[in-house]
Amino acid sequence: MPELPEVEVMRRKLEKHVLHATITKIEVPDPRISKHLPKSWEKGLHGKSLKGTKRIGKYLFLELEETYIHLHFGMTGSLEFYPHDQEFANYSRLSIYFDNGIRMDFTDPRTFGKLDVINSVESFITAKKLGVDLLDSGEKEAEKMFAKSKISLKAVMLKQNIVAGIGNWLADEALFRAKINPKTSGSELGAEKSLALLETTKEIAREAIDADTHYGDFPAHFFVHYRKENAVCPCEKQAPIKRLTLGGRTTYYCSECQN
Repeated sequence: MPELPEVEVMRRKLEKHVLHATITKIEVPDPRISKHLPKSWEKGLHGKSLKGTKRIGKYLFLELEETYIHLHFGMTGSLEFYPHDQEFANYSRLSIYFDNGIRMDFTDPRTFGKLDVINSVESFITAKKLGVDLLDSGEKEAEKMFAKSKISLKAVMLKQNIVAGIGNWLADEALFRAKINPKTSGSELGAEKSLALLETTKEIAREAIDADTHYGDFPAHFFVHYRKENAVCPCEKQAPIKRLTLGGRTTYYCSECQN
């Protein structure tokens, strides 16, 4: 599932390719992506310009005149950019044409992604009960997130109500770098280690963004490449990677350096 880094990379590509361009046509080859919207919803967006973009956690917003397009990428969603006349991307569910000759394709092999048209990003954040974006978080959020938590660190990091944007691979990556067992509860960390873990998570997110990453295409030194049961950890002891479920999500960690 695209997490904060992948969505931020897509946001930057959006601005690079179509910022200030005007929508001339929208095609929806797979209506499941917008089945909750009124019929002919796309006609209301014709002629509107992309004024800017916003991202909160894993959610991306295209700011138009008087409205926003909200994109949620589900498990496998992605944005691709092509000239109008180029062949459609595989698994294209939505295509938006702009007056600068660029076509944006929303691709999604597993079809869990969706598009919505909303009036207010702030109302969306409130309705979803989203916390502060990871890249804007700090000491206050670290304390709220971990200080009194009795559940596992992995589970609490996946909650979006205090810090938004951390998903499965990013949580595993941060806990591995911090050499912390994912089963540890937040209240066991203390203020200093709590803040250090949050800062490590932010550092990883920035590294992934700077590497222009997509899922499956991370920098070579990332732990994500070893997220397989019984894979050999790159640590000095070359211990086997263990797998368990925490917070309803599959979790991978080193049986030695994270114990």
